[in-house]
Amino acid sequence: MRVAQPALTIILIAAVAALPPNVMPVLSRLLSDTHGLDEAQLGYFIASGTLAGLLASASAPFWITRVRIGMRARALVIGCLLGYGLGVHALAVVDGPPMLYALQFLLGGSTILVASTCVHHLMLQPNPARMMSLKIAGDVVVASAFLFLMPLSSLPLPGFLAALSACFVAGALFAWRWPRSRTDSQPAIRVTGPAAPATLATAPASAWTVLAMMAVFYVAGVSGWNYLGRLAAHAGLDAGAGATAIAIGLFGGIVGAIGAASLAGRGDRVWPQAVAGSAFVASILALGHATSFASYLVAVLVFNIAWNFFIPFVMALLATRDGSGRLSTLTPATAMVGGIVGPPLTGNLMQATSYETAMLVLAMTAALSVTAYVIAVRRQRRQRHTSAWSPGAKVDGGRSERAIDEHPDRDARVESVETGKRVHAPRTGSHADGEAQA
Repeated sequence: MRVAQPALTIILIAAVAALPPNVMPVLSRLLSDTHGLDEAQLGYFIASGTLAGLLASASAPFWITRVRIGMRARALVIGCLLGYGLGVHALAVVDGPPMLYALQFLLGGSTILVASTCVHHLMLQPNPARMMSLKIAGDVVVASAFLFLMPLSSLPLPGFLAALSACFVAGALFAWRWPRSRTDSQPAIRVTGPAAPATLATAPASAWTVLAMMAVFYVAGVSGWNYLGRLAAHAGLDAGAGATAIAIGLFGGIVGAIGAASLAGRGDRVWPQAVAGSAFVASILALGHATSFASYLVAVLVFNIAWNFFIPFVMALLATRDGSGRLSTLTPATAMVGGIVGPPLTGNLMQATSYETAMLVLAMTAALSVTAYVIAVRRQRRQRHTSAWSPGAKVDGGRSERAIDEHPDRDARVESVETGKRVHAPRTGSHADGEAQA
């Protein structure tokens, strides 16, 4: 599996930007110990950062085409990474929850600006499921290595924040290698029938449905992830044991990402995703009932593996429904919606009822999203099988399933957005910007 060097550069930068949410279970416990935050206040702290991320990501369709490649993109990415690297130190010294919320609002917005730029590029590659799987693998490798290298049993909050800052400064230095032109990045532009949707309003309704499905999934996933530190304490584990289990689970999650990358483009089977989704639901329930290190570790491992396997296929489903790539920039915003709704809901449920009840609600939420995904894929497969394929075949409100280039006189090697299989088809008068090898 060959990946172009510019794509690898963007995957690494995205992994740095994803570091704060990936280490949030440990960071939230340190913040709670240092500032005395309870479950509900932690939920509001997390939601404040994701609210800024939502605003930044939701605006991405309107500015992303101007900055995704070149000097503008590099300046944006470097500025945001350096801003976070300098500002994160203040989390150790600000006084009172309101100031923490305000600071987290600013920090969250900076990371999502970077994430939106990276995700937009990766979703335009020929096999978006594979690219997103590799991105997730990069995220978990960087985050788990960070946690393994930290002496978490004795490291105070200022030391943890200093290490986090160093990673962002290093990421800003690496961002100087950001692709400088479209030719360097080699994005594969999808065709959406006669013309790609020019605005969000003209995007297919089915693409918005996938975004809603993803948001529901993230309500459960983000909530479960951010409260892993508290759930470890509920299981009777100390800070060091809980952080070790989280780090092992995070690193083990790479199995799910690699599994998704290996299966992406090999037919249209839905049962592997259904199994992974069901395991994710079961792991959420198990987290609420863990009573030992072993039971907690198993639940965290299954949680991460299932999440990392399932979510790339949901993102790839969005790519097949959204040929313009504009809605793809809302992928981080969708996660932000989950981060705004989920943690405050979960924190208040934990206070008002019990940890077990809160996790039951999250499991039911995740089950709703998994069921909706299976139904959507089966419906798409039936539509595809009932119509004969042709170079101009339309599915999903007039969208073509094939990514093709603009040269009407020659045959083109074309890659299916959904299956990744290459076919030969006559070129049409569709827009193209090149093709990437993944």
